Amino acid sequence: MGRLFISYRRQDSEWAARVVCDELSEHFGKESVFMDIDTLAPGDDFVEAIERAVGNCHALVALIGPQWLTIRSPSGARRLDESNDFVRLEIEAARRMTRDLLITYLGRAPAKRVLRGNFIRGRKSINVAVEFTYRNAWSLEFRYVNFFAAGVYNLLSDRDYFATTVKY
Repeated sequence: MGRLFISYRRQDSEWAARVVCDELSEHFGKESVFMDIDTLAPGDDFVEAIERAVGNCHALVALIGPQWLTIRSPSGARRLDESNDFVRLEIEAARRMTRDLLITYLGRAPAKRVLRGNFIRGRKSINVAVEFTYRNAWSLEFRYVNFFAAGVYNLLSDRDYFATTVKY
């Protein structure tokens, strides 16, 4: 299972994020779930760490509570409209990197769709990987992922990719 990134607003859905994180961690393992307060170390550059974490995840779980759209900053502006809003940065990074968005509406969340996921009904994928291990200390992995079906083929948003990973 790939990594899951949990995106939430502390003022709106921290309680739900904790429950989701605990359940996903129990099912997939703690190392497969990224939640800022559990994963980041004091002094980490938050923006850089978020970019890195989103880049390493396969899907971003966006928890949208009742006040997600309307929470305001001390200046009075909507948090979502500010360029330095961490939730906005997380979701923009996931979209830019074409990660899957798992959108979860909590309670009386905004009725209109505020985000659209990038899932396409009927899409399928093939994942082929080869891993070489040397003396149980070094490993080299080559991976190719091909998305197909669903009648959609767009070179600008095609998500097929090739990856190489070295571990030591």
